[in-house]
Amino acid sequence: MFCNYDQYKDKEVVKKHEQLLKQLGEKDRVFSLEWNGENITLMECCDYCFGHDLTKEECKELSEVFRELAEELGK
Repeated sequence: MFCNYDQYKDKEVVKKHEQLLKQLGEKDRVFSLEWNGENITLMECCDYCFGHDLTKEECKELSEVFRELAEELGK
């Protein structure tokens, strides 16, 4: 579950990749993104490892999510 989705749903990167972010949180995985001033924190809370079967396009999109987060850090 993307536990703080409502808090950041208006962020451009979250809106753009909403479907993939929600898909990653479908199992028992709990994660959050935090914008703290100039820092962005990706936090995952779980007791064990999870795997996701992603298509080639979803893998590319996930890479794009992290690229866009890095760009936002550079602003």
